[in-house]
Amino acid sequence: MEASSTGSAAIPFVNAECPGDIFVHADEGGPVYLDGEEAQFTAFSETYFEAKQGEVTVSATTIPDGTLDISYTGPGRANGVCKLQ
Repeated sequence: MEASSTGSAAIPFVNAECPGDIFVHADEGGPVYLDGEEAQFTAFSETYFEAKQGEVTVSATTIPDGTLDISYTGPGRANGVCKLQ
Protein backbone atom coordinates (compact mmCIF):
# COMPACT_ATOMS: atom_id res chain seq x y z
CA MET A 1 0.00 0.00 0.00
CA GLU A 2 1.37 3.37 -0.91
CA ALA A 3 1.77 5.95 1.86
CA SER A 4 0.04 9.29 1.69
CA SER A 5 0.29 12.32 3.90
CA THR A 6 -1.62 15.42 4.73
CA GLY A 7 -0.06 18.10 6.92
CA SER A 8 3.41 17.71 8.38
CA ALA A 9 3.81 15.64 11.51
CA ALA A 10 7.35 15.04 12.66
CA ILE A 11 7.64 11.26 12.64
CA PRO A 12 10.20 10.08 15.18
CA PHE A 13 12.07 6.77 15.16
CA VAL A 14 9.72 4.36 16.92
CA ASN A 15 9.21 0.68 17.62
CA ALA A 16 6.06 -0.30 19.47
CA GLU A 17 3.90 -3.34 20.10
CA CYS A 18 0.13 -3.07 20.36
CA PRO A 19 -2.19 -5.70 21.88
CA GLY A 20 -3.07 -8.40 19.37
CA ASP A 21 0.56 -8.64 18.19
CA ILE A 22 0.42 -5.50 16.06
CA PHE A 23 3.91 -4.11 15.52
CA VAL A 24 4.58 -0.47 14.65
CA HIS A 25 7.86 0.77 13.19
CA ALA A 26 8.92 4.11 11.77
CA ASP A 27 12.30 5.56 10.97
CA GLU A 28 12.67 9.25 11.72
CA GLY A 29 10.82 11.10 8.97
CA GLY A 30 8.82 8.00 7.95
CA PRO A 31 7.40 5.94 6.45
CA VAL A 32 5.34 4.11 9.08
CA TYR A 33 5.05 0.31 8.97
CA LEU A 34 2.37 -1.85 10.59
CA ASP A 35 3.34 -5.52 10.80
CA GLY A 36 6.12 -4.94 8.29
CA GLU A 37 3.96 -3.35 5.59
CA GLU A 38 4.01 0.33 4.72
CA ALA A 39 0.88 1.98 6.07
CA GLN A 40 -1.23 4.80 4.72
CA PHE A 41 -0.12 7.86 6.69
CA THR A 42 -2.10 10.98 7.53
CA ALA A 43 -0.70 13.89 9.57
CA PHE A 44 -3.35 16.00 11.25
CA SER A 45 -0.92 18.39 12.94
CA GLU A 46 2.75 18.64 13.83
CA THR A 47 2.12 16.44 16.88
CA TYR A 48 -0.58 13.97 15.77
CA PHE A 49 -0.69 11.38 13.00
CA GLU A 50 -2.46 8.18 12.09
CA ALA A 51 -1.24 5.18 10.14
CA LYS A 52 -3.70 2.70 8.64
CA GLN A 53 -3.18 -0.78 7.27
CA GLY A 54 -6.29 -2.84 6.50
CA GLU A 55 -8.67 -2.69 9.46
CA VAL A 56 -6.02 -1.42 11.90
CA THR A 57 -5.47 2.27 12.63
CA VAL A 58 -2.62 3.42 14.86
CA SER A 59 -2.80 6.93 16.34
CA ALA A 60 0.31 8.68 17.65
CA THR A 61 0.61 11.92 19.61
CA THR A 62 3.84 13.62 20.60
CA ILE A 63 3.34 15.06 24.07
CA PRO A 64 5.15 18.24 25.25
CA ASP A 65 8.08 16.37 26.85
CA GLY A 66 8.82 14.80 23.43
CA THR A 67 7.62 11.28 24.18
CA LEU A 68 5.13 9.49 21.99
CA ASP A 69 1.74 8.11 23.03
CA ILE A 70 0.49 5.41 20.66
CA SER A 71 -2.87 3.65 20.61
CA TYR A 72 -4.71 1.52 18.09
CA THR A 73 -8.16 0.49 16.93
CA GLY A 74 -8.85 -2.67 15.01
CA PRO A 75 -11.50 -5.11 13.83
CA GLY A 76 -14.31 -6.09 16.19
CA ARG A 77 -13.96 -2.84 18.16
CA ALA A 78 -10.52 -3.89 19.39
CA ASN A 79 -8.49 -1.04 20.87
CA GLY A 80 -5.69 -0.40 23.29
CA VAL A 81 -2.50 1.37 24.20
CA CYS A 82 0.70 0.36 22.47
CA LYS A 83 3.94 -0.22 24.38
CA LEU A 84 7.09 1.51 23.15
CA GLN A 85 10.04 -0.85 22.81
